Amino acid sequence: MNTLEITRKQMRKQAALSEAQRLMAKAYRGIEYIDAHHTALKPQRKTELCYRGIRYSI
Repeated sequence: MNTLEITRKQMRKQAALSEAQRLMAKAYRGIEYIDAHHTALKPQRKTELCYRGIRYSI
């Protein structure tokens, strides 16, 4: 192996690591991510509230 091949191998390894980190960070931005290790998120329910006779939801 020459120096150019070693450098290319290191660059490919770093690019693969960066891509994997980007994908994992993207998975936790509120985007539902389901696989063998993650379960589905609970659906959010709309909450109806009433204050002094005035109804509102959050």
